[in-house]
Amino acid sequence: MEVVTQYTPQDLIAFQRIYAKTAGRRKMLLMRGFYCLFGALALLSGGLLIYAEGKLSILVGVEMVIGVLFLGAGVFYYRLTARSARHSMPKEVCTHTFAFGPEEIAVQDEIEASRLPYRVIKTWGESRELVALFFSDRHGLLLPKRDIPDLDALNALLEEKLNC
Repeated sequence: MEVVTQYTPQDLIAFQRIYAKTAGRRKMLLMRGFYCLFGALALLSGGLLIYAEGKLSILVGVEMVIGVLFLGAGVFYYRLTARSARHSMPKEVCTHTFAFGPEEIAVQDEIEASRLPYRVIKTWGESRELVALFFSDRHGLLLPKRDIPDLDALNALLEEKLNC
């Protein structure tokens, strides 16, 4: 089976959500929780200082802006990490080809070609938009469902080959 795809920003956001539900559940919860908590505390302390002093000072204004930024980072964490992932991808790469063989996955794009044995894949997950194969805490393969010719055959192959 061969899957040829081009990633969109929505694919990267869906990949982050699948990662949060499978491999990185604890890490994502801690990061989002930290950003939201720190942002809320900064906004709360800034609001209390404005209430106590009766006026807005520059220091309190900066504290409130930092609070809004951290709260926004917690709320939009998946979009921010997807944007970061997109910026780290080489600009020359547009099309990815994944060929599923009996013992490995052959991955090819405009820059390089590699082979990934099934045994190195730690876990995999699925959403409405895509199938994701994770082979480390920060790396994985995205397979958008719109580009998979036979989804049932791919699911059967992954369940047979992967022990996760």
